[in-house]
Amino acid sequence: MHRSESKKREEERKQINEISKQPLLTTLETEETLTKLLSALPYDEKDITKHAKIILEQYSYSQQFKLLTNDNFDKVFENVGIETKPTFVIFEKQKNRWVVFCLTRQGDVNLILYKDSSGGDVPSKLEDELRKHFSSMEFVVHNGREHKIDEDYNYGPFCLRNLQIMLDFLKKTPTSLVEEFSKAKFCQTSDVNRDKINNVINSTLDLSKNDNFKTALKEFINKLPLDLSSDIISYQKVLEEELEKGENVDHDKIKQARLKFLNEGNIKKLQDNYKLQKTESEGEYELEIQKNFPKEMETLRNIFTTLEKIKVDKQLFDALENISLILNIDCAKMKSFYEARLQNEENDHEEKLVPEDIDHIAENLPTVKTDPADDCTPLDKLLAEITIGMDQDDSNQKDSALQGDIHQIEAKYNLVQSKYEAWKNSTVKEIHSWARAKKDLLGTSDDEICETIAIANRAFNLLTGFSLRNTQILSVLVFFHGSSSQGRLCQIKTGEGKTVIISLLAVIRALQGWTVDVITSNPLMAADGVAETRRFYSVFNLTVSTNNPGGGDFKLGYSADVLYGTISNFQFDYLKDSFEGYNIRNGRKFGQVILDEVDSMLVDNGGHIAKLASPFPGMECLRYIYINIWEQLQKAEDSFAGEIQEKIASILKLGDKEEARLQYDKLVEEAVSQERKIIKEKIKASNPTDVCLIPQHLKEYVTEKLDVWLKNALHAKYNCHEHQQYRIMTNDTGEQVVTPVDYLNTGVTLRNTIWSNGLHQFVQLKHNLYLTFESLTSSFISNIGYIKCYDDKNIFGLTGTLGSRAEQELLSSIYNVNYAKLPTYKEKRFEELPGLIFDDSSWPVKLTLQLLEKIDEGRAVLAIFETEEDLLSIRKNLELVQTGDFRIRSFAHEENAQETEERVKVGDIILATNIAGRGTNFKTEESLEANGGLHVCVGFLPCNVRVEGQAFGRTSRQGNKGTAQLIIRRSEVDELGLTDPGFSEIKRERDALESKRLEQINNSLVKELNFKDKLFKKFSVFYTNLRKSDSSREFGFVLQDLKEFWAFWLEKKNFNIDNIQSTNEDKEFGEFVKKAGPIADGIISHNPFYCVALADCYLEDEKNQQAKNELHRAIELGGPNNFDLLAGVYLKLFEIAISEGEQIKERFKKAVANIFFIKLHKNEKYKEEAANWLNRAKGAIQKEIDYIQTHLTQDDFNAILHQNLSQNLLVKHLYSRQHCLSLHAANIDNLLDDLAKGSGLDFAGSAETTLENLASISKNPDLTQFITLCELTELHSIGLDTVYCLREIHDVPDAVIKAAQGQIIAGIAALGVGLAFLPIFPLMSNIAGTLISEGVIDIVMQLLTQGNTEFNEADFRKGKFVSYGISLLTFGVSAVTQSVRILSKAVSFCRKLSSFLRRSTYLQKVCTKLAKIVDRLGDCLEKLVTVAKFNKMTKIEQLDELLKLKGSDPKMFEKLGGVTKLGELQNVSKLKELSRCKLLVNFAKEVAWDTSKSIAKSIIKEKVVKPLISQMFEVVFDWIKHKVKKHLADSIRKNHGLVEKIRTVPKETIDDIVDEFITSDNEVTTVLKEIGFGILGEVNNTVVDVFTQTYDNAENLAKLIKCVTKFVSYLDSNLKIGDNNNDVNVVIEEICSTVGDQMASLCFDIVGSNVQWIKDHNFDKEDAYSLLGLDSDALETEVKKKFREKVLELHLDNNLDDSIVEKRFQIFKNAYAEILSKCAVTL
Repeated sequence: MHRSESKKREEERKQINEISKQPLLTTLETEETLTKLLSALPYDEKDITKHAKIILEQYSYSQQFKLLTNDNFDKVFENVGIETKPTFVIFEKQKNRWVVFCLTRQGDVNLILYKDSSGGDVPSKLEDELRKHFSSMEFVVHNGREHKIDEDYNYGPFCLRNLQIMLDFLKKTPTSLVEEFSKAKFCQTSDVNRDKINNVINSTLDLSKNDNFKTALKEFINKLPLDLSSDIISYQKVLEEELEKGENVDHDKIKQARLKFLNEGNIKKLQDNYKLQKTESEGEYELEIQKNFPKEMETLRNIFTTLEKIKVDKQLFDALENISLILNIDCAKMKSFYEARLQNEENDHEEKLVPEDIDHIAENLPTVKTDPADDCTPLDKLLAEITIGMDQDDSNQKDSALQGDIHQIEAKYNLVQSKYEAWKNSTVKEIHSWARAKKDLLGTSDDEICETIAIANRAFNLLTGFSLRNTQILSVLVFFHGSSSQGRLCQIKTGEGKTVIISLLAVIRALQGWTVDVITSNPLMAADGVAETRRFYSVFNLTVSTNNPGGGDFKLGYSADVLYGTISNFQFDYLKDSFEGYNIRNGRKFGQVILDEVDSMLVDNGGHIAKLASPFPGMECLRYIYINIWEQLQKAEDSFAGEIQEKIASILKLGDKEEARLQYDKLVEEAVSQERKIIKEKIKASNPTDVCLIPQHLKEYVTEKLDVWLKNALHAKYNCHEHQQYRIMTNDTGEQVVTPVDYLNTGVTLRNTIWSNGLHQFVQLKHNLYLTFESLTSSFISNIGYIKCYDDKNIFGLTGTLGSRAEQELLSSIYNVNYAKLPTYKEKRFEELPGLIFDDSSWPVKLTLQLLEKIDEGRAVLAIFETEEDLLSIRKNLELVQTGDFRIRSFAHEENAQETEERVKVGDIILATNIAGRGTNFKTEESLEANGGLHVCVGFLPCNVRVEGQAFGRTSRQGNKGTAQLIIRRSEVDELGLTDPGFSEIKRERDALESKRLEQINNSLVKELNFKDKLFKKFSVFYTNLRKSDSSREFGFVLQDLKEFWAFWLEKKNFNIDNIQSTNEDKEFGEFVKKAGPIADGIISHNPFYCVALADCYLEDEKNQQAKNELHRAIELGGPNNFDLLAGVYLKLFEIAISEGEQIKERFKKAVANIFFIKLHKNEKYKEEAANWLNRAKGAIQKEIDYIQTHLTQDDFNAILHQNLSQNLLVKHLYSRQHCLSLHAANIDNLLDDLAKGSGLDFAGSAETTLENLASISKNPDLTQFITLCELTELHSIGLDTVYCLREIHDVPDAVIKAAQGQIIAGIAALGVGLAFLPIFPLMSNIAGTLISEGVIDIVMQLLTQGNTEFNEADFRKGKFVSYGISLLTFGVSAVTQSVRILSKAVSFCRKLSSFLRRSTYLQKVCTKLAKIVDRLGDCLEKLVTVAKFNKMTKIEQLDELLKLKGSDPKMFEKLGGVTKLGELQNVSKLKELSRCKLLVNFAKEVAWDTSKSIAKSIIKEKVVKPLISQMFEVVFDWIKHKVKKHLADSIRKNHGLVEKIRTVPKETIDDIVDEFITSDNEVTTVLKEIGFGILGEVNNTVVDVFTQTYDNAENLAKLIKCVTKFVSYLDSNLKIGDNNNDVNVVIEEICSTVGDQMASLCFDIVGSNVQWIKDHNFDKEDAYSLLGLDSDALETEVKKKFREKVLELHLDNNLDDSIVEKRFQIFKNAYAEILSKCAVTL
């Protein structure tokens, strides 16, 4: 045995000797920086300079080196010469983050060879400076990423090694440096780790020389308590599982697991095996091995410190084997210490997009079809129809210029076909292998591009069974034809497979190494594009995704090779990435962009601006001003109407009717032209902004915005209409919201758009909905500005309608692009039918009849309307005449997208908005094609030829038949200023206006957008630099104040083409920077509510003094007259006052003092101060409560309400705010009572005012009926976010302190072991941390949980009161105790204890180490705080926090919801869409009002003319009733016999006879009709005639009087003497009233129901043909058409009530049936 051991040791010595003899490569580091390398510390400027010079001297380049920082560009570049020799520059892009680049020259071009070891692009500031100092600059960037971005310590070592690699490359092969640079292999992590490990091995060899140390170390390691690991892991697992249960925690289960770990045996084992030895210096303790071998243990610690920073892989395990061998320790045990780390690292791998499995694709291929289509356009004809370049006026010039291009394209096409021969039998796996080899390496030569097209053709053939069309191959060849410095926009007609063409272009550019962004016109097209092409991309080993919201980890999506999405999503993500710093784009570069429907993005929506708009805290108070304005609008309207009515009444008194008519017309003309101005002045005179709740920082804004608000209030009331400019939709909470619609262009519902300047709020008021915040823009980018982020040469665009030469010239003036037009692969079989124009009133009927005519022809129709209102109107018409011979389908918005999936059949009528006019593909059935195909009817005049072409392009696709037709309103023609024009003239005038619009865009809008984009870019850089200079959460509130100040500054400046002519971006931004100086210096200076938020942040970290400073600053910003609007400020100051009372903290100190001897202090005045702040908070809250209560009961407010109050969202939310405020007021009253009664008070808890918490506190599950989340969120933003409760505090019992002390001592022993031997530190620190934390938390929990009852020591000793570390969350899971404050207080205790330990003079060394463990406990609790804080954050803050944690703390990232939560937060900082002159563009068309004399629809008709006419009619009918009653009473009394009968007959008999006469006597009805007809005969005259002639007609009542006489005779003949004794006078009065009322009522009904009907119809005719207006020999088709027309006209008459409509509809129906039966007999 002895001999065997001796032999084993001999073998070990030989192996050690072998290791020591191996040549170990030296590092670049000197002795000074070697420590930094091994300790993972970043290199500073001195380190970099010294090392770089040493390296450069070795290559004789010492004079060709520069060190560049962000503040010495001019100095470094002023004397740089690169004509003969390259210059190497090391650049500090951020603090201690070093990159290297080479300045060199190739021909006439200056080159930058740039290498960032973290894979970053050239910083924009560096690029700008280089371009400023060097002409003709091009950048070659090596994109390899060798380490993580946030690893500051790696930049220095990697940069120096990369410099050496570049110099070595230059020395060996100088001519190929540029060509090979982007593919060169630079320094890898393994290279740096190898250098570190070599130094570690050298240090280990030195240690091995001391055999005594090796023996002691082996014994030390063998005693390690590894068997405790399973128990502690079990304990932690139980804790985690139970804490997830919320209130149903199994405390006994946790207790048992804890006792198993913390049993006496385990604690004794730690104390016996690892006794602390007292050092010679007083007050210090250490382990025995540390005392005996101090130098060796320090070296060993340094070795393991280095290894901690090296990734766990084979390289590290090899090093551990050598270390174990050298030191004679157990290698397996050494490796086991690192295996847990390996598992964690494997779990932390970033998720990556991957293509679909190629094997799965290969197993699911369709049958390949080899028969080519026989009806395609021949190649020679296709080539002849291709045009390249801008449209030319001279066709001969065009033909001569094209000839050479066409020949070249033909040659390339033939090359594709020849290449295909080599690949026609290949498999998808072979193509996949080829693509893998070509990834990032595909060249730009014609040969390589043509081969790729040929291979793509084979791939497409395998995946779909079809080959690419010739037009698709030609399209790709055209895109890559010509100048490489220009982009290209191509017209490719709808139905030609643009999705396939885009995927072909994307594959080529992606294989060339570009990231490819495909921008679509709507999210549906983006999602469909990905779904249709994913397998195709996968064959080429490419990934594809979308940036559509709701798709999971959008950051992951941005790692795709090809990314689809709308331009709004791209813009929004760009703003959040570059401005907000969210890193959403995942470092994605601006590579190749492919624009689908390019004309829509760059011409129709060229002025579109994407913006990040925020509702800033405090702006919710503006709703009271909006309500005031809306109330005053109602009053002003009524007042104005009353004034006009008085003037009309005066005119009517004129004796001269002609003079009255003239004066009336003049009055109306003047009133209509001035009405809005007058109403606006009336509203303004009421001073609607005089609201006592407006904060100081908003008062100037309110004053400046009043005129705009008044304008928009009028606009909302009279020009904005549901189903035109907006829809009323239901949001996620079940409430109705206003959602704008892009009805003029795409028909898309703009779900994330909120109109600005109060317009959205006034439309909400119009419908009595919840009033959202006004949002201001802080960051933005235009469509033009965003596309300019791509190089011009990388801009590809496709569209079915490229547009006119003017549109092409516009785009060429903005981007360096060329143009091409491609033919269709089958000849177009399309016919445009002559357009039709109808009067506005008849347009709905006529258009409906036109649709039905097409149905009668056996066709199907796609009808495209400008607004959803028109769509619904036509749908209603169709439903009226629905007889089962056609089917109605709707595609009004995105929710109807499924309509494109079902094939179109004969008899289908698809009603759509503009959403169906672009990018949709309606597939038709063969039977429909046989009848002529799909007919497209466009029910409005498209604003340009492209929109028209897109709509018409929905038919005649892929060689199918089709027709299209415009059917427009007369008013659309009138707007063009034309009189009885033909459609050719209409389109010419329309196109001329479009040319003027484009000219205006070029002359004004583009300049304006460029100015704004450049201005924002300056702010973005300014803001980003500030954010990077201080990334703390505290500074984030300063940045929010800066953003808001910037938004208000922009709003005030209102930059437009008129005011930017005399200024520039630098001047304006300089002015802003000067004004924003204090904020940039870190002082909140604009919005006081950010001071409140910052103070809240300080309070969470127990920084009370900083919090107080911010709160007092908020009071200062609030101004001297607004101190009573800051309730949130005063509540935070109350919180500080209670906190500074330190009642819990004093008792904690007292408990800890028994162990660590801490001095105690007391605060006696905290209650008085707390009560003062509470009273001020109560006053501020009560002020708004009083305002709401007073306002809600006023008549002005009630006048604007039009819904049932129980369903009225406006009222609901106002009351909700009142309830929320009342809740805080009641909480304050309770707190004041507690302060008056209690002695030693501290917080028993605090609860964030969430719905869940408030329901728990109030014990009212129906709380949401009174309070909504909206109001809680609003109040949170101004600091009203918490309710509090107080309690009395008692001392911690000695028994608790004593038990805790024993656990802490055992923990110290475990700590000493872990700190002495780092590989075991994770386990030992876990053990130590649990022991110490359990002891400390017992004390903390005792203080936090105690109430007014005395402590029961017996229960404690029996274990019934066991508390446990992180179970803090389980105590009283009620909302009151789950708060950031309580958790933060526990963290604070740990931090304070840590501070006490570090200041200890008695156990200084041990206490310092113990302090680290207490810090770990604090870290544990801080994670709980993180969760609580996260839940309290806004969605924007939550998104920011998740994105940070995803890279820095993956475990916490997952705990907070991970990828799922990220997906939910994608719509944070909602994208707003702002078009230039939004009000003029979106709502330019005002609704025409149809009156008897063309009075415009205005207040005059609604509030003056209609009421006056109604009033006049009522006067007439009252007069009729009076005459009837008087004559009837006289006639009855003259007939004495009848009088006697009336006295004796039962009253019921008389009533029956009266009713019978009125309802059965046709003469009465006829007479009343004649009277009504006489009145209505004046309807076609002027309004004055109606007023005056009504009296004249009413005078001719002789016939009615005869009817009254007849009634007296009828009554006399039907009554007989009876036995009753009635009061004759009373009965006669009742008879007269009944007859008079019924006759007047019947006459009124006739007039009210027959205004139009009486003029157009005569029901005395009994002939069915005459009733329908037909000749007796009419054909069946004519009968059907006329019946439909009559029915539609009947139902469109709004003057008819439902009963009359139904009756007359039945008459028409009977006539229709009668005629059809005759037709059937004839047949």
